Amino acid sequence: MKRWTRATVGLTMGAVLLFGACGSDDDSSSEPEILPAGEGVGDASPADLLATYVTALAEVPAAENIFVDAAFCDMGRSTDDVYLAPAWTTDGETTTSCTMNADQTLMLLPVGAFCFEAGGDTTDTACLDGYYTVTGSSVTIDGVETSDLGAYEVDTEVATATLPDGNVLEVPAADTDFIARGQVILVDGLAAGEHVVTAAGEYSDGFAGSLTINLTVED
Repeated sequence: MKRWTRATVGLTMGAVLLFGACGSDDDSSSEPEILPAGEGVGDASPADLLATYVTALAEVPAAENIFVDAAFCDMGRSTDDVYLAPAWTTDGETTTSCTMNADQTLMLLPVGAFCFEAGGDTTDTACLDGYYTVTGSSVTIDGVETSDLGAYEVDTEVATATLPDGNVLEVPAADTDFIARGQVILVDGLAAGEHVVTAAGEYSDGFAGSLTINLTVED
């Protein structure tokens, strides 16, 4: 599993995209926005958040992991500040339903790749280059699509995760180093209510898919 979307994951630098009002009638003035490329949440950079996400993929058993079913949503690994939305997992279109808090920033990962030492990979950028062959990606929020997301690509530092029994790598439980690359899209300002969010991507070998989340945002 070299891409979290494989088996189972244009804005210029500094720009902010406003989607326009959406969400509940009670807060129609709220305008969700994609944060500028490179901007994180609190003390966490986009690369830090990607590492948190991939650590969750490694440490949550397969029976409760989005690699098996996107309905597991954030796998219980979201923080008070960031909601870790699931990524698409198979070719074609998938739909699920999830719930987040209005105080959280939504994190979307339309494309990504990872290399785990326990999976027989090297934990370096050369390994990532072999798997991260992205040809296109997009996010759509309440009917407004944004593509040209290359500026949002980040690499993590080499980090360590603890694989449990029954992990998605299908290897013995152990500590393992990993490195990851992905487009980290952070969305602020989603009003309380119902939203439809889609993250989609395509790779050079024709592997392509999308995940549509019927997202409930609670006060």
